[in-house]
Amino acid sequence: MTMSSKKNILIISTVNGGPWGGSEPFWFVMALSLINQGHKITVAWFDWPERQQRNETLTAAGCQVIKLPNHRFASNKLQSLVCKWKAASILKKTLTDEQHDVVIISQGGYSDVTRAPFKALRPALDRYFLVCHNYNLAKPASNKHAALLKQWMDGAVLNLGDSQRIFSNMPAMAGFEVSNSAVILNPIGFEPAVSPEAWPPLQNENFIFMMFARLNFSSKAQNILVQTLAQDKWKAKNWTLWLYGDGPDRAALEALIQSTGLQHKVLLKGHTDDVRSALSQGHVLLQLTHLDAMPISVVEAMSMARPCVVTRVGDMPDWISDDFNGFVTDSATVAAIDTVLEKAWQTRENWQEMGQNAFSTFKQKYPVPYEEFYTRLLLGDNSTLPQRLETTE
Repeated sequence: MTMSSKKNILIISTVNGGPWGGSEPFWFVMALSLINQGHKITVAWFDWPERQQRNETLTAAGCQVIKLPNHRFASNKLQSLVCKWKAASILKKTLTDEQHDVVIISQGGYSDVTRAPFKALRPALDRYFLVCHNYNLAKPASNKHAALLKQWMDGAVLNLGDSQRIFSNMPAMAGFEVSNSAVILNPIGFEPAVSPEAWPPLQNENFIFMMFARLNFSSKAQNILVQTLAQDKWKAKNWTLWLYGDGPDRAALEALIQSTGLQHKVLLKGHTDDVRSALSQGHVLLQLTHLDAMPISVVEAMSMARPCVVTRVGDMPDWISDDFNGFVTDSATVAAIDTVLEKAWQTRENWQEMGQNAFSTFKQKYPVPYEEFYTRLLLGDNSTLPQRLETTE
């Protein structure tokens, strides 16, 4: 790569609901890959103590890391406002002090850029990509935020989203159509297998259900899943549920498990850095949630030849087909989950074959090599991109 071909790229992550989430891996992998290609990368994101290790990884690779003051740790409203003002000032200075060839703004939702400390940045941007990682029909944008969001999206080189439903639902959420969008996939957390993972033997005649998600009832509905499995008919079946992840509802979930007498069947596994190993030991992934775009846990499970039982949210129905590679239900209610799990249970002798089909679907949909596929998109070299990238114009 010649010096003239190197680009100066700024990545801004707006995510601040926690130290790490499903929306972070895309830009993180892109940052490391672009550095390896010789580009100059700067990352600006909120300062969390838990992000130190990833900051060190970025710095060691040659990335400049800008830690934004975090209003989440403010002790009062005034301090929160000061933190947001300081973060906005740092971002504006970063944009004015140096010319960036590309700016990538990664949002946890779909409208983070309409709020402080990001809402006033757009006039300082030239070529930028806006990345949306979720949507929420229950929380449409106000008229003021919708108007600002339209300006952001109209001005982007391309609006990228984890789910086509982010963009198809934009008229309902913000009152406008998005003309320049493309659907992306977040990277799985391990090297994709070239052949299906072996089917695990039963331990004590128990099938193992798995779920990887933040412990948050309002979006991930672990409480509804546990309430469903607390019915006597489910207690009598041979299964164990492994719940991976952490979050604000952990204590409430622990109490629910105890009160329903499921402490020997529903196990809280906490966070794991070895998802591949965890998936290799289980039989079926459950992603029976209220709110999702395209959860990476589903893609990872399919890459490991595991069938999935999911709700009809986000793009999960585009990946999962009933009786082929899993099952889909319309909502995360006790009645709906009970029905879909019963349907799945009655076909458990076919789960291994469904897992093989899940692996085939993964191979068809997941771009390989991943980093090359998306870094070329971000660098503007789209001439030979595979047709898997779905765009709307």
